[in-house]
Amino acid sequence: MKISLLALSLLMAFQTSAQAEERAWAPYRMLMETIKLDKLDALPAAEHDKVIVYATITPSNKNIKPSDVVLTLVHGSERQAFHVSADHKLNMPFKRTWFDDDAQIMINQPKGEKMGINFAIDAALPAGTQWSYASLMGSVKQSNALIKSQAGMLSLLVPSMKTVVLQFAKPAQLTIATKDGARTVSSDAKNAIRLKPEDALMRENPTMSVTERPLEAQLDTE
Repeated sequence: MKISLLALSLLMAFQTSAQAEERAWAPYRMLMETIKLDKLDALPAAEHDKVIVYATITPSNKNIKPSDVVLTLVHGSERQAFHVSADHKLNMPFKRTWFDDDAQIMINQPKGEKMGINFAIDAALPAGTQWSYASLMGSVKQSNALIKSQAGMLSLLVPSMKTVVLQFAKPAQLTIATKDGARTVSSDAKNAIRLKPEDALMRENPTMSVTERPLEAQLDTE
């Protein structure tokens, strides 16, 4: 399952106002601080290069689908729309100029509708269909280190990440070319491949290859 770090975030509900077509929702700075992207940006790249931290948006009104929600970033004359996915994901990047200049976020939902804000963490999927073992599997250790460093005592309430789950659009295979020979893993009935990092392979750092590029690389506690 995909992990949403409820214990580490503020569950915020911003009430909309103004006209029905598009209305003010929240300051960009507030959203970034809620999902910790401002803190992540301040860290050395080597401490977060293997993970992706992003917002999740959950309408309080169950009749509103997450995919119906569109958030528009307004920074001076610049406008950029960001669509929430069906699985609640919002990929709005951190930009220092937006953060420092008090950019605003507009929403396309009616007055009074509220959105729960959370954040989640996935593995960063390397480019292409072939990559080094550590570049992907190192995301497990890195994610746990980030949770501990950013959440402090609250990190004790969150289970450790243990597994990388590669999700494919169709059946696929992954091959690890170790020094002792190739190891091939096939996707399951849900077109997913689950991998736990192995210390020996982290040290060897062999090449991994897949028959097709995954849709995403999730982190899981199981």
